[in-house]
Formats: sequence, structure tokens, C-alpha cells
Amino acid sequence: MFELLNPAEIVSLMLSITVMIYALANLRELNDYMSNLLLVSFACILVGLIFSIMEKFYLPDILNLIEHTLFAIAAFLLALGCRHKILSNIRNGRDLT
Repeated sequence: MFELLNPAEIVSLMLSITVMIYALANLRELNDYMSNLLLVSFACILVGLIFSIMEKFYLPDILNLIEHTLFAIAAFLLALGCRHKILSNIRNGRDLT
């Protein structure tokens, strides 16, 4: 049963859980709009990785669809957060570097 699991997915999940714990521990510093978008984006990636592992055991077609939908939502939120950061820097007259 465990031979179905991809070691890269397990390592990705463990790293994602570690980073999520760190982000939640520092939640007080993450209080602006972009940080919230990035945190929700990362949560979508974390749940997508969980579904990626679960699809080996239960409902592979449905969980695969949900996994890829969550990854698409995460990419959209990441792009939206980066756009917000770039536009706020332009409005404030700061250099983008």
C-alpha cells in the first residue's frame, strides 16, 4: 500500500507543514493585505499536497481535480498578491528592486 506513495510528495508535504507552522507562529507580523493573500495561497498548496497523497487511496479522480483546482487558486492568489505589492510600490514612488 505504501509503495504507491511518491517520496517527493511526502517531503513536500513535510516541508509545507513546517513552513505553515512557522507562518502561523509569526501571524502577528503578517497583517497586511499581501501577507494574508500569500498565507491563504500557501494554505491552498498545503491542502492540495494532502489531497495529492490521499488520492492514492481514495477517490483518485475527484481528489486529483480538487488538488489541481487548489493549486490553480494558489497561483491566482500569489499573482494577485504580487500585483498588489508592485502597484503599492509604484504608488509610493519606491523602486521595484
